[in-house]
Amino acid sequence: SGLLPLLFLMLSVAMQAQSFLINFPAFSSSPTKNPQDITVCNGTSKLQVQMSAGASSASGAEVTIQLAAGMEYVAGSATVVSSNAGLTITENGGTANAPKFKIANASGAIANSNNIVFTIDRRATCTARTQVINGTVFKDTVTGTIPGSTASTELSGSYDVKYAVLSYTQPSTQNNAIVGQSYTRTFSITNGGNGSISAVYLALNNTGLTTNTLTLTGGTGSTGTPIVLTPTSTVGTTSYYTIPASQLSGGNLDNGENLTFSENFKVLSCTGSTAYSVGWGCSAAPSDWCETKTGIGSVSMANGSASLTRFTVAKIGYVNDCTPYKFTFTYVTAGSNTTKASAIYDA
Repeated sequence: SGLLPLLFLMLSVAMQAQSFLINFPAFSSSPTKNPQDITVCNGTSKLQVQMSAGASSASGAEVTIQLAAGMEYVAGSATVVSSNAGLTITENGGTANAPKFKIANASGAIANSNNIVFTIDRRATCTARTQVINGTVFKDTVTGTIPGSTASTELSGSYDVKYAVLSYTQPSTQNNAIVGQSYTRTFSITNGGNGSISAVYLALNNTGLTTNTLTLTGGTGSTGTPIVLTPTSTVGTTSYYTIPASQLSGGNLDNGENLTFSENFKVLSCTGSTAYSVGWGCSAAPSDWCETKTGIGSVSMANGSASLTRFTVAKIGYVNDCTPYKFTFTYVTAGSNTTKASAIYDA
């Protein structure tokens, strides 16, 4: 009957109306997986796209790449791998999570059967880590539109997003502390996640203490050379430190690697302690850390109490009230023991 040819005609028209045939070819060299896996806040990875035009336009084509939640396009990274018609790809607005591009030849046009293969670089933010924890499957969506034709959309294969998981071993309590004395304590950081990090951040908030020196003394994740750390900034009683890639073995703190620290501090009052914050993220600002672990460095004071038992005053060289002379003040204490904990200190 006439119905069957009509159906074939409609199908043919619909196929011709599609803007692109889109696919995601494997990379030619290792790692060949496309899209490539990525690590949160540590480097970039590539997405490779092949687009074959199914229509023509004097004004070229528009492409939008909707990246998975927490993923961002690296500006300026769109690169043509190959094209059978001299097509180029240029940025054309959008957002970091959904960048837009224009594909066209030197005349600004595109023709049926024109082909282009291009790559973009992507980075993973802290939001991507949250999405992994929530069970998100990461895929990117590419949509291509040629004016006058139906938009074409394809979903990429899935890719893995890796991230670090820090653990923090806080220092032991400093017992028998004396006001005015300095002591040394140690603590460590370990990465137990499947992702590496290129920087580790620390914050030390002291109460009744002052940090004399903080030293990265070693650990499997360090370069092995003790390094005295200098605060990147100090706000109030909190000092911030960064352990950069140059101080990490191989430039990263990888799975199973650890860092050990030695802190020399001085006790300023009887209620001294340090609040530690350890983290990693896309920048050193604590608000940008993807993960924060905390702990306390406690101080227990030595036992003892002072007791002022006698106070005397004597005049030295006294002749009369009009002649200069001196006073001698004598304080006698009978503390609960002979340690410095029983001493009297100048307030």
